[in-house]
Amino acid sequence: MNPRRRLLLALALAALTRPVAARAAAPLRIGLFPNLSTHALLGMYQPLREYLETALRRVVTLETAPDFPTFARRLLAREYDLAVAAPHLARLAQVDAGYAPLFSYRASLQGQLVVPRTAPYRQVRDLGGKRIAFPDAIAIISMLGEDLLRQAGLQTGKNVQVIDARSHNNAVRMVLAGQADAAMIGSLPFAGLPAEQREPLRILASTPAIPSQYVIASPALSGVEAQAILTALRRFAASAEGRAFFEQHGLVGLDLASSGELMLLDPYVARVRQAIGGKDH
Repeated sequence: MNPRRRLLLALALAALTRPVAARAAAPLRIGLFPNLSTHALLGMYQPLREYLETALRRVVTLETAPDFPTFARRLLAREYDLAVAAPHLARLAQVDAGYAPLFSYRASLQGQLVVPRTAPYRQVRDLGGKRIAFPDAIAIISMLGEDLLRQAGLQTGKNVQVIDARSHNNAVRMVLAGQADAAMIGSLPFAGLPAEQREPLRILASTPAIPSQYVIASPALSGVEAQAILTALRRFAASAEGRAFFEQHGLVGLDLASSGELMLLDPYVARVRQAIGGKDH
């Protein structure tokens, strides 16, 4: 075969095989639970997306949901290849949809009840009859917040008014705008607020600490894909980009997760199932 025909044949074969290769490298969909606004979430995770895209040589997309229940349902439908989820939602996805926990953020998580710095409240019970903004009814922080109020003799819907702010930063904005007297917010989102939003507030009370957010992998991923992602995430955590990411958002780093450590969240999982109409166990 002459060189010209050999070149034409090579080009034709490349054109035929290119669509097959493109199909094999489908985008990796990462689901981000909507504890912050969409704009804040996508900006926060952009360094991770870019790193994984380069490391995996694969298109990586960031997605979220309009609210926590929708995010939980999408997890159960296995719409995400990889997800970052609150611990109780990670446990829900593990038990009901077969997701595997890969890592957790090293920083622990607390619920923090914040009020204006100049407000007269000194104890949680001082909020009787007041308006409290919560991020979402099935957010773990909201559930911890309800427990905190109950211990002070307050009950949502009775002697305190709960406002659904839909996200942590929205809850804070409502306090700053005078639309709520207090807000429940996670310790990590609170630490990540701009100084101009955080400084006019003070922490009235905090809940006990719980495990932080988890990175979980869909059972639809092949073993080779899951291992490649695991390796890439480890390398991201050790990279300059990763260290800057964890420092900026107060996440400290990544810890390898074990399959059984999320069992402590089962009581909260039952409340999520009830709220979204999922199966009970």
